[in-house]
Amino acid sequence: MKYKILVAILSVIAGVGLYQNFHEPPKDETPEPAPKKISEPKPIQGYGVIDLERIKSAHPEGENLAELESREKRLRLELDALLIPYEKPKEDKPPEIDKKPFDESAREKNMQNLISQLAELKAKRTQLTEQYTKESRAEYIRRRDEVHSVYLNRALNITLKLQNADNLRLTEEQINQLQAELDELIIERNKKQGEMLAQWTAEINERVEKEIAPEESRIKREAEDNLKKMQEESAQKIRETEERNKNLMETATHEIEARQNRRKEILSELDEVAKNRTELENKILDSIVEKVAMLGKAYRLEMIFVKSDKIKIYTGKNTQDLTGELLKE
Repeated sequence: MKYKILVAILSVIAGVGLYQNFHEPPKDETPEPAPKKISEPKPIQGYGVIDLERIKSAHPEGENLAELESREKRLRLELDALLIPYEKPKEDKPPEIDKKPFDESAREKNMQNLISQLAELKAKRTQLTEQYTKESRAEYIRRRDEVHSVYLNRALNITLKLQNADNLRLTEEQINQLQAELDELIIERNKKQGEMLAQWTAEINERVEKEIAPEESRIKREAEDNLKKMQEESAQKIRETEERNKNLMETATHEIEARQNRRKEILSELDEVAKNRTELENKILDSIVEKVAMLGKAYRLEMIFVKSDKIKIYTGKNTQDLTGELLKE
């Protein structure tokens, strides 16, 4: 460390001064002059302190050094910020999107709409059925009664014959035959009336469906169109979600790469700045070594310490601050 070298140099210089003051010079053959009274040299004592920060500020290169130190500090702060872990998505690829919820949502929404419209259509069908039934009931009853009258007359003739079988001297075989004809006639009548009821019901349904069909066709067509539209919207949502995930991942990847590249740039720049700052500090220290040594010799100090923001010195009563004197020099 340059500071430790400076202290060591000052200690050696002080020791050399002490040796020169307390040892006699070598004798020569020249006659000695008359003896004179020699005063005792002052003893070496105490310590000196140099405030390096004040020296650097006042030095001609101090402004350049301050700029390098400030620049180095800014770079270290930026580097510390870049070393904080970057929170990126856990997956390196965009996550897969489950398309089923989108599809089910579209179908459910469309189904609810279709059910609502079909319920309204069913209510209208019931209303029309009741209306057409009421309108055609009289005609149906008239036609039914006509058929009923025809069969009733035939049934009455057979019934009268059966009731007067004795008077008509009908045989058992004839009676059984008449009874069979009566049973067949009732069956035929019931069948005919059932066909008439079915025909009447079919006519009513046909009228209802004829009126309902266009609206029912429209509802089904709209339901298909809505389902197709909803599926397209769902597909668009899926594409948008996948695109957002893709962009998010690309952004995270670019950010990580940019941080890595910036860290490399800062480390390279920081190395250069630290090197220049160290060289300039050493240059400043070299420029003051001789003057510090002179001050130490003049003040008869045992040692001179250098204090700075990096090196703390605890001073006592025998410590002198030589910074002011050095600045005068």
